[in-house]
Amino acid sequence: MQPVPSIIYWKWDDSILEPGVLEGRAAELIARTTFDTVFVGVHWISYPVCDPRVIDKIQSACAIFHQAGRKLVMELDARNQYAVFNQRYPDDLVFSFFFAETTLDENGSGIIEFDSPHAFHYFQASGVKGIEKILGSWTFTLAPDGKAIIPGTISDVLVYTTYTNMGEKTRITVEAGAAHANKRIAVLPAFRQAITNMFSPHFYDFYAELFQNLTHIPLDGVQVDEWGVDVMISAIDDDAVTLCQTYADGLAALYTAHCGRDLRQDLLHFKYPVQGSEQQAYQIVNDFNHVLRQKMVENETWIYNEGKKVFGPDAFIGAHPTWWGSFTKLHLEVIKNGWDWWEVPRDYGQTDETISIPIRLALARKAGGPVWYNMWYSMGTRRLDTYFQETWRNARYGGRTHYHGFECPNEGVVLELRGQGMLEQIEEMEKLVERITAFQEGQPDSRILVVFGMEAATNWVMNEPGLTAWRCSSPTQDRILELSRDLFEQGFLHDLVPSTEVANGSVRLENGKLCYGKEHTYDALVVLFPESIQAEVWQFLKDYRAQGYLLAGCGTLTHLNGGRNVQAEFEEWKHGLPWWEDLAEVTPLVEVLHTWGMEVTNFGSGAVFTDGSVIFTNTGSKNVGNPLEVKQRVFGRLVEFTGEDFLALKLTPEGDIERVDFGRCKYLRIDGKDVCRAED
Repeated sequence: MQPVPSIIYWKWDDSILEPGVLEGRAAELIARTTFDTVFVGVHWISYPVCDPRVIDKIQSACAIFHQAGRKLVMELDARNQYAVFNQRYPDDLVFSFFFAETTLDENGSGIIEFDSPHAFHYFQASGVKGIEKILGSWTFTLAPDGKAIIPGTISDVLVYTTYTNMGEKTRITVEAGAAHANKRIAVLPAFRQAITNMFSPHFYDFYAELFQNLTHIPLDGVQVDEWGVDVMISAIDDDAVTLCQTYADGLAALYTAHCGRDLRQDLLHFKYPVQGSEQQAYQIVNDFNHVLRQKMVENETWIYNEGKKVFGPDAFIGAHPTWWGSFTKLHLEVIKNGWDWWEVPRDYGQTDETISIPIRLALARKAGGPVWYNMWYSMGTRRLDTYFQETWRNARYGGRTHYHGFECPNEGVVLELRGQGMLEQIEEMEKLVERITAFQEGQPDSRILVVFGMEAATNWVMNEPGLTAWRCSSPTQDRILELSRDLFEQGFLHDLVPSTEVANGSVRLENGKLCYGKEHTYDALVVLFPESIQAEVWQFLKDYRAQGYLLAGCGTLTHLNGGRNVQAEFEEWKHGLPWWEDLAEVTPLVEVLHTWGMEVTNFGSGAVFTDGSVIFTNTGSKNVGNPLEVKQRVFGRLVEFTGEDFLALKLTPEGDIERVDFGRCKYLRIDGKDVCRAED
């Protein structure tokens, strides 16, 4: 296996600009660790990245780490340069908007007041408190359930709608007249985000200038993490939610180019469909999500290519495109970036926090690197043992830990690893992980590809019409992630990808095999919730079934994205397949997989890899010296092991050992025959 980076994150703030601080901290990091790659974040520095003081420190850090034989990957995120961009292009803005609603009185008048919104990006304020425009204003009559509009009742009353920013409060006033008496009204006020406008025609030229400021420094890569628009988080009933969506003139232009409609005229249907015309609202949300996702992918692809162009083909482009980082509650990703992770180019699959292993495996398959990375910061627990548990679990499934972080000012939930003895404990563990890296030849061997309908997972009007706030949780998306989790826990390694990966050709049929990523093939396809999939995906599914491959799934398909009714065609297509309208639990699917002869490849403490090897790791909470016991049939051979930390093993077809390594061995037996004992 080729060498792979070992990574630690180091966040700077203004203190790094003080004399001697950089040199002292860098010397400490070098002396206490063997990490070969240092990621540096600069978003807590109050100066622009193009400021000579910041550039001087980046250049000094690069020289220091290179002299020590280490690499430096620097954060270069144009979103953080809002102040510079805004000074140059003061009217080129990206906004958040929300639904402000009331019922007008008998004169068609109404007043709505709310706290004046003021956006921040890290410590940086947008500079404007209150709203700057109203995107739309409509009166209408709601159906009795409050989730849809009665047909023929919508009236555009924007010309009768004004606003006043009053410092801490903002007031919207509507004087629509008696014709609108007692009508419900929805007004969409917009306030600016505190980030550079990623939809701007000036964006890439501006970003290229940032790269040019650093071309004289031989950086080993650049990083942006958690790419996407800013999501204005609130807390409602102890749940993280946003009341806002994103608007920019450039985004509206892309929307019109994609679907031919006016985005501002469609925004009312982000919340309310018209009774009997629900497909229209579904289409509006699908089109918006598609345009947002594709622009975010275009942004990240540009960053990837520019990084390679400026710093060379071997430049490491990181970090993770993931943001919310939950195991099953990821709906806010849709609002931020359209849930674009699978289409974002990276040298390695990269995630953070508690993203599920099936997603990590899919991203690794797409990127094609020998390992994947998960950035870990203890999920706010500030407990060092969580780093040990994360690292050993990652190694079990072909992954490595991106350690966050050496220092991390202004983020109290992050454990700073430069505390006494912490780095040393991680170093001791990483030496054993290096042996797993030397052993590993391939990635975990997923024999099942699970494809979920991106539209069904992300269309909030389809899932929850009349939604008052966008939450971390959404019914269909949650169900997809839960089924994937349960399938994984039942022993079936699989890669989880959205249907957009079929539409863009990444999932394909080649030489009679189902393929994804660079070269991996699968034995079976599981489809989850295909409602509103793209026509290309539907054609793929028909072609796949026509060739007799293993296929199962759940969910309905009445209309394609675009509105074509295929319900009768779908009913005929799924006849005779193991298919459920819903899966309350994964057991029926698991039973089908067993009847197909699919083998368990996830043993809980270990997994099968594509080269036929297996890697087992401990589930303990110490850095080293964790007990490990294995009693597992591997390709028909009974493997019994008692020892510590890890067992990496490859057997020949005859049951002999081809390769083996372990942390410490008390005994290893194959089919009852001793292979290794402590005295060996």
